[in-house]
Amino acid sequence: MEGNVSEIINQYSIAINIGKDKGVSKGMKFHVLAPNIVIDDPQTGEKLGEFDYIKATVEVKTVYEKFSIAESCETITTLALPFPTFTSKKINKSIYKQTSSYLN
Repeated sequence: MEGNVSEIINQYSIAINIGKDKGVSKGMKFHVLAPNIVIDDPQTGEKLGEFDYIKATVEVKTVYEKFSIAESCETITTLALPFPTFTSKKINKSIYKQTSSYLN
């Protein structure tokens, strides 16, 4: 099951664009993805590949007919590494996939 983030409500909650009409139920978990992150070689500019980065895991708390409200169900921590800071490209609104597809 896939959909899109419709609205970022606060730092813990999002609205997603699928609801009862698509089979969403309270308690379902989804991964929030930053899709198609392109990895380029910084020296040559060559495109090395793409990947989808899992930004968070959310759990559906309230289900409406055509959308749902989900909240973060994980703790995000920042790891301070002794490496130089790198810049990144701006990421557009995320998409998500149901987490059960990643559990098997």
